[in-house]
Amino acid sequence: MRPTTARSLAALSLAAPVAILGCAGEGQPVISTPSRDRVSGSAIVAISDGDMAITMFDDGFLFGPDGSGAMRTDDLLTVIGLPLPEPGDREQRTRFGSARVSSSVIGPPRNLAVDAQGRFALVLSTRGHASRDAVSWEDLSPGGRLTLVDLRDSFGRGPRISATLDVGPAATTVALSRDGSLAVVLSGSEKVVQFISTDGATLARVGEAALIGMPATGAQPTCVAISPDGATLGVTVVGANVVAFYEIVKGQGAYGLRPFGDPVRVGDFPYTGAFSPSGGHFFTTNLGWDRSQDRYLVSAPNTTVSMIRVAGADAEDPAHRVVATAGAGQNGEGIAVSPRGDLVAIGNLRRSFLRETDPAFTLGGTLQLLRVDETAGTLTSGPEVEGPAGPQGLSFDATGDHLLVTDFERGVVQIWRVDRSQDGPPALRYTGLRVGVGDGAHNVAIIP
Repeated sequence: MRPTTARSLAALSLAAPVAILGCAGEGQPVISTPSRDRVSGSAIVAISDGDMAITMFDDGFLFGPDGSGAMRTDDLLTVIGLPLPEPGDREQRTRFGSARVSSSVIGPPRNLAVDAQGRFALVLSTRGHASRDAVSWEDLSPGGRLTLVDLRDSFGRGPRISATLDVGPAATTVALSRDGSLAVVLSGSEKVVQFISTDGATLARVGEAALIGMPATGAQPTCVAISPDGATLGVTVVGANVVAFYEIVKGQGAYGLRPFGDPVRVGDFPYTGAFSPSGGHFFTTNLGWDRSQDRYLVSAPNTTVSMIRVAGADAEDPAHRVVATAGAGQNGEGIAVSPRGDLVAIGNLRRSFLRETDPAFTLGGTLQLLRVDETAGTLTSGPEVEGPAGPQGLSFDATGDHLLVTDFERGVVQIWRVDRSQDGPPALRYTGLRVGVGDGAHNVAIIP
């Protein structure tokens, strides 16, 4: 049988010899790491959805095959301080904090945004808590809550909810500007974005804008991203199978949008998108889903990844255009771009969400690195590597030398090393290290 909870040390047994420092807060074990596997940055932030069993993606039951609430756990936001202690170093204590913060795995894995200065996190809940009588995901209350979590004393009093805002049940994804002053929430079915200002302690709605230029029927925006300079939005649109770009316009304390070039045609069902650190390119995963079919996740084709050159005022070609397309594995929801801009990581769910007795079941998902050359406009796929079940949440560390990956089933964040050997393409090597963050781990971020 599969492990049923992330809160047992047995479920978090390690594939490499390291030390377990014990448990802190909510019973989550924190694992120390040798120097060569040191994750760079000041902290790891992860969110987990305690209502969902991984098989929910196929059979619809929340807590397991029979819908029993016996395995119900809390939604959590977890913060783990870096660096983790060296094995055997009893003088150094691991810094750890957690709080109950509502989140949902339903929707693209873009419902966590973390301030680069480490002051706060934003968590968008696309579905509400399961009631005591809830059995299937359809029984969940509507979501639409944006939660501001103060991280400044995560290892003292712990992370603390300082503000919440109702953003409507159509909300699907959230993005945060690099300076942490402006958040954008996408309401997909309504084809609008909301602009929300924050000072790290409060949330205030400062505008709403329609995503004009969309087809009247059949098009549904799924994911929003803000360019590094804060000037542009990129929006993936299923149905129309395009990425649309908008200029952010500010005037008299309010925000709006202006279309920026024509929408760009990409592959079928562009689900999740991200800008390069330079802002010069935009990447999207095209899942090929046909939601008119039963069990479309099982029959989905392999994912493709599109690389779009984003037009600039000084560009010789003023139009956005796809400059490269590369292959990935099946159900590649997760995407992350390295801080160097040289790699894109993809997390492919495959069919790891099925029951083990299903003939189509795969033991886990896979991970891939794609090599990026922004100057040449090329994107080159690397091989798939066996990974955890449901690897939606991906984040490179501050230097791009490690990749953090959520394991939805086991409720952990795995640590993978990026090998940039001169003798071959970049490769991912599992360090054997993983940190418990709560059942249903589905998104992760690094505070630099």
